[in-house]
Amino acid sequence: MTRKALPNPRLTIWKAILAPLYLWAVFTFLGWLFKFIWEPGRYSGFNSNPPSFPPLTVGNVLSGSLWVLIYLWLYWAWKPRRKHARWLRWLGGLALGIYVSVQVLLGAIASWNVLLSHPWNLVVNSVLVLLLILAWILPGLSYRWSEKIADAQDTLGLRMLAFGSPAALMVAAGTLGSTFGMSASRRGEVSEAVLIIAFGLSLVAIFFAQYNANHYWPYRPWAKEDE
Repeated sequence: MTRKALPNPRLTIWKAILAPLYLWAVFTFLGWLFKFIWEPGRYSGFNSNPPSFPPLTVGNVLSGSLWVLIYLWLYWAWKPRRKHARWLRWLGGLALGIYVSVQVLLGAIASWNVLLSHPWNLVVNSVLVLLLILAWILPGLSYRWSEKIADAQDTLGLRMLAFGSPAALMVAAGTLGSTFGMSASRRGEVSEAVLIIAFGLSLVAIFFAQYNANHYWPYRPWAKEDE
């Protein structure tokens, strides 16, 4: 039995440029939007005179810049007759999944920092980082358990966590989170809004990582022919 080969994403140069620019814009916008909820007393939008909005910082812009490099890497790696293609393509896809999960987890960490004082925020965030690492290495520890968890996600209708739809996932999470957050903020329930966002982003990051780790494990370049 031959080793599994990753499905060809069939990237064109335009897909490799436009797709990451779209994701860049989505994640940058959501990072900016969540500042309204993380710092409700500081930014009130059009509700104040003059209106006050969070600044779009260099950090916001640079945090999403890696999308472009990863997609260009994938475009290059999927060119025919590429040397060490199996490794390059697998690492590129894995890097994309890790990048998505880390970006989402950073939103969760920022939310927990708003909710919890020192040192409890460090404790919770450290646990989240360890859980994210565990989610990514779980297939190597026990592929049987990793597959069961991934199947459970499918059973619960969480297929949008699969590789290929992080933008749809984040748009949905961002829209729901920001809508609830803005509504709760106007009612003076800011802590409840941040708590929902913190839990939601934490779960999305970990489930997304586990699902993608399980997806990529069978395609690992060092897999034996009879696996």
